Amino acid sequence: MNLLRNPGAEEGSIGGWYQNGSSSVIADSNGAFNSGYFPRTGTYCFAGGRGEKGSPSRLIQNVNLLGGVQGFTESQLDAGSLRVELIFYYQTYNPWIDYDQVEVSLTFRSGSSSILQTKTSGEKACEKDPGWCDYMEDFPLPNGTRSIDYTMTFTQKNIFGDGIDSYTDDNSLRVI
Repeated sequence: MNLLRNPGAEEGSIGGWYQNGSSSVIADSNGAFNSGYFPRTGTYCFAGGRGEKGSPSRLIQNVNLLGGVQGFTESQLDAGSLRVELIFYYQTYNPWIDYDQVEVSLTFRSGSSSILQTKTSGEKACEKDPGWCDYMEDFPLPNGTRSIDYTMTFTQKNIFGDGIDSYTDDNSLRVI
């Protein structure tokens, strides 16, 4: 079961996500941001928006595990047998030289919101132009985790224009 609300911007907005960064992430529909760059599935996907070179745009969603959608108990979360599965799809527009990039990170938090651990996909650029690449990985759930911050960071790398031309769609966070 995907624990994220609005994982592909299908609400037509960034509903369920907290905006952070110097630029604003947008819900892009059918290539409106860059002609020919369409959502992987559905009608919408997330796009980095507009900003200065190197200025990231970010969306964050905190997912409560204790109780939460799946109703985990403290003993289940601390048993040492659960893993967290991260899946997302990304594409990056490259009209010139440098691809803009996207990165997804998971921040595991305790009941008092202290950071226990952070895992990241690293900055990704999809060299299919246009086209979607996928990222899949799973991590052990750190002992004491009660919630996870799912963060998408979009960063402009090319020197032309003000578009942060990176996208994500079909984000998925599951406890397995």
